[in-house]
Parts: sequence; C-alpha cells; structure tokens
Amino acid sequence: MDYSYFDPKRKINTVDEVIKKSQYSYFILNTNGGNSNMKVIDGNVTDVRHNFVYKDLDKFNRVIPSLSHSTPNTGFGLTVDNFSNGNNSGFCAIQLAILLGYEEIYLIGYDLNISPNKTHFHQLYGTQTQGFNNKVSSYRYIIEQCINLLNQSKSKVKIMSITPTAISNIKTTSLGEVQSNPIIRNSEKKYVIVSYYTVNTPYEQEAAKLRNSLERLKVPYDIVGVPNLGDWQANTRFKAKFMQDMLIKHKGKSIVWVDSDAVIHSYPSLFDTYDCDVAVRWQDFRWRKNECLSGTIYLENNSKTMELCKRWENGNIAEGPGAKTFEQWNLGKVIEEMRAEGKIKDENLPPEYTMIFDSMRAMYPNINPVIEHFQASRKLRNTI
Repeated sequence: MDYSYFDPKRKINTVDEVIKKSQYSYFILNTNGGNSNMKVIDGNVTDVRHNFVYKDLDKFNRVIPSLSHSTPNTGFGLTVDNFSNGNNSGFCAIQLAILLGYEEIYLIGYDLNISPNKTHFHQLYGTQTQGFNNKVSSYRYIIEQCINLLNQSKSKVKIMSITPTAISNIKTTSLGEVQSNPIIRNSEKKYVIVSYYTVNTPYEQEAAKLRNSLERLKVPYDIVGVPNLGDWQANTRFKAKFMQDMLIKHKGKSIVWVDSDAVIHSYPSLFDTYDCDVAVRWQDFRWRKNECLSGTIYLENNSKTMELCKRWENGNIAEGPGAKTFEQWNLGKVIEEMRAEGKIKDENLPPEYTMIFDSMRAMYPNINPVIEHFQASRKLRNTI
C-alpha cells in the first residue's frame, strides 16, 4: 500500500493499526531521484510541493529511501542502496521481497490492466481516468523492462502471478498448483553464516576464499557485496545494520557473522546446538584485557538480538564519522549492558571459533582452528 492509505481524517487505517499486524514493517520513501521537494520539516518528511507530511515514519522498523524507479543492468536493485520503486507501491513490494531473499514471488491482484471508464486508482490522488490509464501503462512498461533485465542478470528469482495480469513476461499459475508443489528449502540447518565485502576492492578475493570453504563443507551461507562507504571504519560499522537485515531476511534461523577475510576449516558443529542469544569471543591480549572480538558472532534470531544490533548501531552512530574506536568495542559494551539488565543470555565462543591467524595461534598452539581470521584489514584499511 502507499502512504495515502493512512487516512488522517479517520481513526482507521492508522500506522499503528497496520504495523501491529506483522513482526517487521518497512516504509519505502520515494525521494524522486533525490528531488529537493522532499524536505525534513519539524522532524517529519514533507513533500513541499503539496505540503504533504509523512507522519509516524519512526514507528516502522526501517525507512528505506528509494532514488530511482529502476536499477541499471538488473532492473530491480540487488542492494538496499539501489532499492528501485517502479513509481508504484506494488513494484516496491516485489523489490522488497527480492532483497529479503525470496526466490519465488507470487503476485495476487497485481494486474496492471485497464478497463474503459474504470480504474483501481483511488480518489485521494485526484487523477482523471485518462491520466491514470497513462500511469498504468508506464508502470507496466517499467516492470516488464525490469523483469527482462533481472532475467538477463542470471538471477534465481522467479516472479509469477496467481491472478490474471497484463504484465507480458510474467507466468500465470494457480493457487492450487502452488499449494500442491511446496518449496522445499534447506531447513535442516538451524543457522546461516552471513558476511559482506566491499565491492571492487581486494576484499572480493578474500570473500571468495570464505565462500569456497563454506561450499566445501556444505555450510549454508549468505555473502553479499556492498558499496564502499568511504573508509574502513564506515565499512566495518555497517555490520550492525547488516546484521539487522540478516535477522529479518533469515527469519527462523540463527545468524552467524564471519568476517569476509576468514576461512572455515572444519564443520562448525557448535552452532547446530547452541542455546544462547549471542556468543562472541572475549579474549585477553597483552595490549587489552577481555576484548570483545566481532570476527565471529552468533545471534539467535529473536527480538532480543534485534534490540542488541540496534543499540550497537546507535553506539556506532553516536561516535560520529571520525571515531578512532572499533565497532567491536561498542558491541561488547551493549552485550555487557544487556547482560546486566537481564535481557540476554550470552556465551564466550571457544578460541577455535575466532582464531586470529598469528596472535591467537601462538596463544593456543595445540588447538586446531574451526574458523580462522586472517585480518586483511591490517594491510588494506588505509587503502580503502
């Protein structure tokens, strides 16, 4: 639905009423390509052309700005930063499903068809029928072009419709067919290993090594390329937001973060049976005692770990872009706070699950690493 669904003149269809129906809620803010008509006034996003105020956006789990109706080469965006809007809310729903990791997307009632003197376009827009007909044609053209580009990009995503649609390159199926052929997923694992790397940097090669080690051991993973955020600090601090996205994307599964410059040597069986909310390695070094290491992080998928990641992110933001501290220090602080508050159960990972290739190898010479970290940042942080 679009924002006009929330009618301020009635006490129905409120933001509160809608978001309570789901565990997670997103609002896509179409910024019209960064158009200056969208301003923040008194804390509210406002379209100054019509003095239209978008209230209560802070109640959503996340507000995602969208700069364009489509993404070059792939049509739909493959990262949140490239969220495409297609100029309509139905397109945004498809785009969100793609980013959440769904590979089979079924549409109901998204026909984009035109009947004489009839329109699905509700009266709040004040658009005449012919004007709406033109808009529908443009919506249909955009989504057809985007689906073509998505298919050409070798994407695994399949978009189908259960009800008739005018979109020419979408297959129409039936609800009965979908129900009789349920999707069988790799559900025997209770966790998925996640990571990201900055694209067009040497971290791509590091991530390839991690991916190869996971495939060799048949460990489920989700490794994503993300744009360079400007410097090493910003790139690493993005981890807190990324983990929130992964908790949502892989609902029902625990999340195990592993730095992209690590390698998995043997199957990490500990994660099959772990019974805690969060686990990291707390390590005493000569230069720092009881340091929280964020190279490997286990998170049970629940509201407590979502809160933890949000507080971690807020701690990173509060320090500003010129911070000299590390994001893992902020993570450790939040874990200690929530432990003291009685909100989480946490564990100390054994050293073999966060084995730093030199310092910890020397400290634990008789332990074989399960996950080994090679800390490429030592040579790359000042070049990215």
